Amino acid sequence: INSMSKNGTKPAKIAGVEPAQREETKQVKKDDKKDEKAKRKAKKNKKDKSAPKKPICPLFAYVKSRRSDLKKIHPELSNTELITAMAQEWKALPEKEKEPFELAFKKDRERFAQEKKTYEEKKKSEAHPPKKAMTAYFCYLKARRAALKKERPDLKNTELAVKVGEEWKALSPTAKAPYEKMATTEKERFKQETVAYIEKNGQKPEVQDLKKAKAEKDKQDNKDKKEKKVKVDGRDGKGGEDKKDGQKIDLPPQKVEEKKHPAEGLT
Repeated sequence: INSMSKNGTKPAKIAGVEPAQREETKQVKKDDKKDEKAKRKAKKNKKDKSAPKKPICPLFAYVKSRRSDLKKIHPELSNTELITAMAQEWKALPEKEKEPFELAFKKDRERFAQEKKTYEEKKKSEAHPPKKAMTAYFCYLKARRAALKKERPDLKNTELAVKVGEEWKALSPTAKAPYEKMATTEKERFKQETVAYIEKNGQKPEVQDLKKAKAEKDKQDNKDKKEKKVKVDGRDGKGGEDKKDGQKIDLPPQKVEEKKHPAEGLT
């Protein structure tokens, strides 16, 4: 705010806001950005605990076996200095002394390749659990949707769904019978596929409840918005009161003064 603009004039100050408050607000916003970045990073780096462990390279295996002994000999060295010293030792080691670590690495790499193959096959099968059985109404919707779309191309998807729902309610029990039979077949198919899935994976398939997941996400988003609203500048977001150390401080509403062009008034 206090920096000079391109034309050499100072920008307008915000009325009723002290420089210390502005700096505090900037810092809070920076902290929020850091928190969001850390959350994204944590989500991205979230690892599957059942995934196979990667093989340890010969150098790291040497460091792991040598570290405690070297730390006793040189307790004054920091961790980075210890690692540098061990890396230099590794370079100076003759090939015969390196051989046990390299053989262990090759064996571990074969183990990892086998476990990775098994893990990927399991994940692939888990990624495609049996589809949930359709109800009689959804069997009718699937059969009727395309034809109704041709009849009424002006209708939106939501309007199509409403129209099909009205048609379904008006159908007689005799007309509904074929779709109810389809629904029974769907239930049997789902039951058989679930049994096969359990035999293969040793656990029941997780059926995601989209409505519940969306409700939880919306709830968390609203909570985050409220926390951020209160956190920024310690204000309640209404521009009236500022709560700080248990006290209420009245602040005037924030207004930006009009900035005059430097050429105005020069005639």
